Amino acid sequence: MENRLHHSLRSTPRKGGRNPEPYSLLTTHYSLLAFTLVELLVTVALLLALTMMASAVYMNYVKSGEESLVRNNLTILRSALQQFYSDNGRYPFRERDIYGNPVGFLDDTSSELTQGPRRGVNIYPRNRTKYLMEIPVDPSLNSKGWSLLVEPFQISASAEKLDVVTDVRSANPLFKDL
Repeated sequence: MENRLHHSLRSTPRKGGRNPEPYSLLTTHYSLLAFTLVELLVTVALLLALTMMASAVYMNYVKSGEESLVRNNLTILRSALQQFYSDNGRYPFRERDIYGNPVGFLDDTSSELTQGPRRGVNIYPRNRTKYLMEIPVDPSLNSKGWSLLVEPFQISASAEKLDVVTDVRSANPLFKDL
């Protein structure tokens, strides 16, 4: 055994002209081809650090994209509100119109922006103007839950006051100032 130990630690060339590195008794040819635990841990730590940096950049990218989409949808809604006001001399009603027809401002089936204003009880004009195909979604909430700014509107002194929608904002607190 001692002879074998001495033989494995020698650094003189063997037959074939190769000069082997000194090996311990526990080292084999296959273990030199594998990675050590420290090397694997360093590699995993580097990959984890890179992943964390990439995810932070990605989240900022997603947030800025979401903000620009909220801005775009608000611009569309506000433009439709202004066009409605320009055509009708008033803003769209929030809950019901002057004829008593139910109106849901954020409901595509009854909103005056998507269906046009009525001219009587359940009467739409022959050529009605639709200002939007559908109410846009607030992408930050993934719903049509916009925050509505409402003002009372009175057609005549004898008529009751009805709420009209004058502006919209995102219901998400992060985008309330857009």
